[in-house]
Amino acid sequence: MSDTGGVLMRCNKCGRDIPDDTNFCSHCGNKVGPSWGTTNTPRAVESKKKTDEIVVLLVVLVVAVVVITGIYIAVTAAREAARDITTANVEITVLSSGAPNDYLYPPETGSKYVQLTVVFVNKDDNSLSLGSFEFELEVAGGARYDSTWSVDDTVPASIAPGGSATFTIAFEIPNTATPQKLIYKPLFENEVEAPVP
Repeated sequence: MSDTGGVLMRCNKCGRDIPDDTNFCSHCGNKVGPSWGTTNTPRAVESKKKTDEIVVLLVVLVVAVVVITGIYIAVTAAREAARDITTANVEITVLSSGAPNDYLYPPETGSKYVQLTVVFVNKDDNSLSLGSFEFELEVAGGARYDSTWSVDDTVPASIAPGGSATFTIAFEIPNTATPQKLIYKPLFENEVEAPVP
């Protein structure tokens, strides 16, 4: 603020503060004013702030689009590169089914635990990662149930090429349900089924 209460601007030649309503610098005589490109007027400062905000917003939007595009490309490539798991390179046999001997929590009212003993053969040339979350139990009528965490399973983390493993996995199903098929459903790959005896 000037002594007269007005807003100040800087002379673009000598750099001294001068009232923004003058056309000449009182210190060096330089012609100043809106037509001479003064940049420190309140309007110019506000305009620069808005321009800066728009630039930042545009940069953020461009980065977001690049990240989303990268994720999309990576997921699409993973789906295309995934091996097709079929009965040609995986063999699953359910040896037995029954009630588990031990569990962490009892089943919900109206439900029961069914524990399967499974032989899993990896006939592929690559190691195969496994997780109990990749298995479902299909019951008569077609309903499917995920494996339960209330019963300890012995699903191995991986099976070597040409290797096999025998393990147990449990499911919580309605008391009246009859197990029909064990479904192996790896991410981005085909399902493989095995009948439950």
